[in-house]
Amino acid sequence: MLIVAIAATGPMAGIALNLGPMASFAGETFILSFVFSLVGVFLLSLCFQQFARHYPSSGGLYAWSVQAFGKSAGFVYGWLFVGSYFVFAAAGFAVLGGWSNEYIQSLFGVGIPWWVFSGLGLAYTVFFAYFGIRRSANASFVLLAIEIIVALAFAAFVFIHPSHAVTRFTLKPFLPSSALGGWSVVGLAMTYSVLSSVGFETASTLGEEATNTRRTVGRSMVGAGLITQVFFIITAYAYLIGYANNSKFSKDPAPLLSLATQHGKTWTSFVVLAALASMIAFSQMAFNAGTRVMYSLGREGVLPHALGRTHAKHETPYVAIFAMALLCMVLAVPLVLAVGAFYVWYYIGFLVGIAFLVLYGVIALGLISTALRDKKAFPKVNPISHVVVPILTAGFMFYPLYRTVVPLPTGVYRTLPLYLIGWIVVGVVFLSYLKSKRPDAIERVGSLMAGGSPIAVENEAKI
Repeated sequence: MLIVAIAATGPMAGIALNLGPMASFAGETFILSFVFSLVGVFLLSLCFQQFARHYPSSGGLYAWSVQAFGKSAGFVYGWLFVGSYFVFAAAGFAVLGGWSNEYIQSLFGVGIPWWVFSGLGLAYTVFFAYFGIRRSANASFVLLAIEIIVALAFAAFVFIHPSHAVTRFTLKPFLPSSALGGWSVVGLAMTYSVLSSVGFETASTLGEEATNTRRTVGRSMVGAGLITQVFFIITAYAYLIGYANNSKFSKDPAPLLSLATQHGKTWTSFVVLAALASMIAFSQMAFNAGTRVMYSLGREGVLPHALGRTHAKHETPYVAIFAMALLCMVLAVPLVLAVGAFYVWYYIGFLVGIAFLVLYGVIALGLISTALRDKKAFPKVNPISHVVVPILTAGFMFYPLYRTVVPLPTGVYRTLPLYLIGWIVVGVVFLSYLKSKRPDAIERVGSLMAGGSPIAVENEAKI
């Protein structure tokens, strides 16, 4: 389960896609953003561990939000959660096509449309999702091993053999005084550094497949959160040091690709292929997570009941899987038409990052209300684990969120929070519609958790 959680974040994809926009905000101090997000993600994982211990569920964060805030607020939270994964998955497959197209074009001079590669990646993901989580885990392990080895090997190589004459060991990237825009730009860059670990909470949706659910799910999320952020700090610092010019690094849309190109075709091939494998991995994560939340909503009657069906042989939510595949392609096409397949992550990544800052910060605070209210699950409230840690976590999540609007960033970035607000408003309207037309559906939201999840009972004897 730890392997699935780490692979779901797409470590190499995080390096390939997020360093450029992070450096464009914070310059070389984008490394400092990773340091702060390391602390924030670790604290967040501790909050998740508490939820997983007391409320295991395939609904993951969605089910926990229902437990924390009630059915109506939980519905809106789930609406934002699943919507984020819809866009996350669609953008992942789109940028996979864009990078593949760019690589094949530069290497062989052949122009293959982006949608061919995106379609292949989506077909791969649907295949493993359809046949069950074990096959997905094995595939994730292979992809993870490839990308981690390549990323660390290349980091060591460029650190020892930089593109310039002398390797510049420096602490400047870790010093707040080095940030030309002050703390505001460090906060903006954190939008992407936290985004780099999005997916580590995937373990929370695997409760029905896990053994000793209450223990293994939480531990997997803590381990995955720490490992991914440490990985990003080490590799990002090595790549920054190995780059020929730090000022150019902050203006390069794909610094990892440029750095690999500086060291020849062999490294370029290794790095690009590892990045593409990683993009498949995190797209697969977003696809599976979105599918599972869609399945939970279908099973509880909020969405059509057909989405809650499982395959008789493979026991996978096959209807939700195919619905998610169709939705990914429907969303990917307009995204690419708007900004291009290669650059789609620059803006969509920022939007998804904002969404998850909201989701993570809110659910952290939800732990406080849950622990204080549910005396059966929390017979004794721990002031540190159940109050202090959630408050600190919310602080680490809400500060970069605050910096997305104060001061307003330039260009398209200033409009992206409006899309998030618009999606939430649509969710509230949909909630009002369900309350007036189908109040029974809202009543069933979270009913599995409220009445005692079957997996909670089944795993009780295994703990």
